[in-house]
Amino acid sequence: MWESDRAPEVARRWLADLGQRWLRVQSVGRLADQLAADAGLPDDVRAAAWLQ
Repeated sequence: MWESDRAPEVARRWLADLGQRWLRVQSVGRLADQLAADAGLPDDVRAAAWLQ
């Protein structure tokens, strides 16, 4: 079964060597993490932000 908490690590594994792309994904992912904590953004949406 997929665990949404793994999304940042999966994204890092596949995108870390892509420079600006990885920086953008991190920015969007961190924003989604904050929205999940503050406003209850669903886990699947948070994971999608990391895996875009």
